[in-house]
Amino acid sequence: MKVEGKDAPGRIWGTALQDQMTRNNIKIGDKATFVEAGKEEVTRSRRNPETDEPERVNVTRKAWDVKNIDRQIDRDPEVQERRRLEREDRARGDRSISR
Repeated sequence: MKVEGKDAPGRIWGTALQDQMTRNNIKIGDKATFVEAGKEEVTRSRRNPETDEPERVNVTRKAWDVKNIDRQIDRDPEVQERRRLEREDRARGDRSISR
């Protein structure tokens, strides 16, 4: 994933990252926050390099907390109130007032 921002590392990756993006409905072009939330133990399948047989192994992977910034802002009570007032102003035809 390409990351933009002042302190951005450039790219981040983690097997759980795509799951979190899907779960939180993050799409290409969305503004989102990505916070490494620690590590988690998971069991996954792989081929044994010596026998070529499938096996289950325990691995540690990064855990991510992913949030869509635009939707977070939309839920902010102050933003909701400002937008409500703007709608009321437009309904009255009072377009010159900006709050």
